[in-house]
Amino acid sequence: MKSKSRLPVVSARTVFGRVVRAVQRAYRSNPSWSHIAALYGVSKGTANRVGHGYEPKSPAIRRALRLPIYIRVLACATCGHMHLNPSKVCPTRNRVNRQIRMSISDLPVAVLGWKIRNREEMPDAT
Repeated sequence: MKSKSRLPVVSARTVFGRVVRAVQRAYRSNPSWSHIAALYGVSKGTANRVGHGYEPKSPAIRRALRLPIYIRVLACATCGHMHLNPSKVCPTRNRVNRQIRMSISDLPVAVLGWKIRNREEMPDAT
C-alpha cells in the first residue's frame, strides 16, 4: 500500500519568521529598502516594517510576501474564542457554576432553625 506524501504542517508564525529573516538578510547584503521593496513587490515602507517584525494584515501584501492569507471566522458568542468543532456546545459553557436557589419555605424545619440560630442569610430566591 502506498502512503500519501504530505507536506509538513508549518504554522503561520513560522512562515512569517522566515520572511522576516529573509528580508533582514537581504537588507544586510544590500542596505536599501527600495531594492528589497522591488524584490518582494511591496512599498519601501512596508519592506522596512516587515524587516522590523511587523506582520502585514492586507491580503495583497501577504500574497506578495508569500504569507498565508488571513480569513475571517466566527467567534463563539459565549467565550469569544474560535472552536475547532463549531457544531458542539462551547466547552466553557459547561463550567458555569449554577447555584441552586431555594426559598425559605422549601427548607426542612431543622435546617431553618439552625440558620436562624446561627444568623445565616438566605440568598434571594430569583
